[in-house]
Amino acid sequence: MPEDWNDAEAMAAYEERHASMPIGHLIVAPAGQEPMPPSMMAIAGVTNLAIALAACLLIAMAKLKGFFKRWVFVVGLGVVTVLATDVMGWNWMRIPTDYALAMAVDRLIAMALLGVVVAALVFPAKSSKGRDDTAG
Repeated sequence: MPEDWNDAEAMAAYEERHASMPIGHLIVAPAGQEPMPPSMMAIAGVTNLAIALAACLLIAMAKLKGFFKRWVFVVGLGVVTVLATDVMGWNWMRIPTDYALAMAVDRLIAMALLGVVVAALVFPAKSSKGRDDTAG
């Protein structure tokens, strides 16, 4: 990239190089790493449990009546995640379309399955008078 972004000639040369040459991102671990250490699986498991707990807490706070509404709410969390990660990565980091789509589908399926469990287990709180607090 040019040091002086106001230098029209340097910017034109940069844009030409950028448009005509391969571009990408490279992540390097200089010391190397174990291929799939147990810690990686543990972190993924804890992260998935945290996602489930967050979904449960949000569903409980939303006080949604009906299995379908609670399920759609959790799937909506998945949609937000896909938009914030996969679509943004595809747009800004130039993640390949097929990879971004595969990850988006994977996330949405995972959230749809999580939604089934959360919607079945988390119910709106009842008030002390036996009435549902979601009225109105």
